Amino acid sequence: MSAHRRIALLDEIRGFCILCMVFYHAFYLFGTFSGSDVCLRLFHIFEPVQILFASVFICISGICTNFSHNVLRRGLYLCGIAGVISVVSILLLPKLGFDTFQDKFGILHFLGVSMVLTALLKKPMSRIEPKTGILICIGLFAVTFLLTEKITVRPAWLFPLGFRSADFYSADYFPLLPNIFTFWIGTCIGQHWQSDPPAEWVWRVHVRFYSFVGRYTLWIYLLHIPVLLIIIKIMERI
Repeated sequence: MSAHRRIALLDEIRGFCILCMVFYHAFYLFGTFSGSDVCLRLFHIFEPVQILFASVFICISGICTNFSHNVLRRGLYLCGIAGVISVVSILLLPKLGFDTFQDKFGILHFLGVSMVLTALLKKPMSRIEPKTGILICIGLFAVTFLLTEKITVRPAWLFPLGFRSADFYSADYFPLLPNIFTFWIGTCIGQHWQSDPPAEWVWRVHVRFYSFVGRYTLWIYLLHIPVLLIIIKIMERI
């Protein structure tokens, strides 16, 4: 399978997922900082399914590691951007009145670290048959999900792994455990597609808008929060 040919369906699904994420954050921000009861109700309606579209987005990111020119460089790039987001959200946003939107280990932190780990573990992971790898990841996801949900810890620095102290807070939080196994399920799917490409209809564009959005998810993610916060500040002055 050509590494240069895009799988259009993945772009479309990713585009839909990022739009869901934008609306989810918009409902939270307008509900929390503008006091909109409608937005708060919509936020709570969206909350149970948020993990679904986030998991699909993570899985697609894992698939795409098989077709990236340099996964390690991409991962380090995302880690750098995520670090800037943390500094801004923790130090700057509270001074602007947004004190409950601290991002300590969000989706970009997670994706960046996951890509770095995947690049470093590429050789041993390639020795595992993809279908076996998927089953292993499903099992490890279940085990680590239960562990991280039941265990609270005192060392604050363990939160990137998924082990939180009782007072830990992050507005956007995607720890490595158990989410890394969702990412690696995607990696295994991509490995399988390397030797057994998906059907032709998967490659074709079905909804051009979603396909376009799916190509620019990073920029949309980076810009949508500042735009929403600016809109909220403008509304406060009207």
